[in-house]
Amino acid sequence: MRTSKSSERGALSALGPLLLLASSAAAQGAPTDGRLMAEPIGYTDVADALDDGDVWDVNVSFRFERTATGGRIERERAGARAADARAQNRFVELGEHSLVRSALQLELELGLYHDLMAFVGVPVVLDEQRRLEPAAGLGCSQEDCPLLSEPLGAADGGIAPLFDRGPNTVSATRSGVPSVRFGLAWSPTNQHRGGQGATWTLRAEGELGTSNPMRACLRNGCDDAGIGSGLDALTLQSRFSYRYRYVAPLFGISHRMRWIGEAAPNYRPGGVRAGVPDDGPPSTTELTLGAAVIPWEDRGRYQRLAIDLRAEAALTGPGRDYSPLFDALGSSIHPQLAGPSIDRAPGGPEPLNASSFTGITRVGSHARLGLRLGLTMRAARYVRFGLGVGTSMLTPHLISGEPACNRAVGAGANDARAGGCLEGIVNPAYRAVIDAPGSRFRVASELQLDLVAAAAAQF
Repeated sequence: MRTSKSSERGALSALGPLLLLASSAAAQGAPTDGRLMAEPIGYTDVADALDDGDVWDVNVSFRFERTATGGRIERERAGARAADARAQNRFVELGEHSLVRSALQLELELGLYHDLMAFVGVPVVLDEQRRLEPAAGLGCSQEDCPLLSEPLGAADGGIAPLFDRGPNTVSATRSGVPSVRFGLAWSPTNQHRGGQGATWTLRAEGELGTSNPMRACLRNGCDDAGIGSGLDALTLQSRFSYRYRYVAPLFGISHRMRWIGEAAPNYRPGGVRAGVPDDGPPSTTELTLGAAVIPWEDRGRYQRLAIDLRAEAALTGPGRDYSPLFDALGSSIHPQLAGPSIDRAPGGPEPLNASSFTGITRVGSHARLGLRLGLTMRAARYVRFGLGVGTSMLTPHLISGEPACNRAVGAGANDARAGGCLEGIVNPAYRAVIDAPGSRFRVASELQLDLVAAAAAQF
C-alpha cells in the first residue's frame, strides 16, 4: 500500500505541470477549447450597451498620425524642349511637391444599445508644411524656369513667372482644428452574439468644418493661412469580417460625398455662376480587403494580440478641389491669374459680376492604391494600444483643366455670355494660362507614407 500511494503521489507530481499547462492553454483559447473572445476584431467592433453585466460601453481613444507625401509636378507645354524625350508626351517636369503633417485624432464612442453606438471625433493638426521645389536640370531650375514664363498681357508686354516667387515655393505653416466628425455605427449581425454568421457593420459619418478654410498663402505672405477645407462631408460605409479561429478576413466599401460649406469664398468668389460646370468638390469611393491575424489571446484576462493587414483602393472623380499647387497659383500676382474674371448679363454688355482666382482648380479623376499594416495589443480589459504604418501611391492626373465653355447651359440669341462659345456659355472660372490644352498642370506621381500610434481606454 505504501508503494502504491508513493507511486500515485509520484504520478500526480509528474502530471502536475502538464495539468497546469493544459489549464492555462484552455484559458487562453487553445484549439481544444473551441471558444473565442466574444467580441469582433477592431475593424468591425461596435461599442455596446444594455448587455448583461455591462450596462454602458464608453471608449476614448487618442491617435497620433504622421503623414509624409511627395510627388512630381509636370506642365503640359506643346513643343517645349523638343530635344527632351519628355516633350514627346507634352509634359515636362516642373518640380517636386511635398507635404508633411502631424495630427492628433481624439475620438469618443458611446454604446446606445446592442451593437449600436454613436461616436464623435476631433482631428487636431499640430503642424502642416507644404513645399514645391524645382526639378534638377529638367525644364526648371532655381534661376530660370521657362515652363512658368507667361506673357503679362497685350497692354504691358514682356513676360513674367506665373508663380509669384518662381518654382521654389514654401507654403505658410498651418495648424488647428479643421473639422468635427460624428456619426452612428450599427452591426445588424454579430458573429459573437448568437452565432449569426459574419459580423456586418454599417457606419454613417458626417463631417463639419470648424475653422476658417484654407486660403492661398506662401510663407510670410499672410497672417492666417487657415487649416480646414471648408467642406462638409458624408461618408457611408459597410464593413464585414468573419473569424476563423486565428484569422479574420475583412472587407469594406465606402462612399464619401462633399459639399461646399465655409469654403464658398474659395469655390464661389463671385457667387453661384451659371457658366461654371459642376463647381463642387469630387466624391470618393473606396474598397478595403484584408485580414486580421490573432496569434495570441487570453479570454480570462481580456488580452489579445492582433496583426491587421489591409489593401485599399480609392477612386476619386473629377471636380474642383485643392491641389498641390493651391498656394502657388492662388498667391500669384501674374495678371493672367490675379486679374478678375467677369460675367456678362444675358442680353446685354453690362457686367454681371467679377470674381478673383483663389487657387481652386479642376482636378481630374484619379485612383489611390495602398497597403496598411497594424499591430493592436489589448493589454487589459480597459486598455488597448496600437501601432500602424501605411503606404499608398496616386495615379497620374490633371490638376488644372477647366473647360472654356459650359455646354449644359443654353444661350439665348442675344445672350452676351455666349462669348466665343459655339455651344453653351463662357465659363468664368476658366483661365487659359493654366486650363488651355498645352498649359495644364498635372501630378505625374505621388507616394504617401503614414505612421500611426494609438491608445484607447474602454469602459
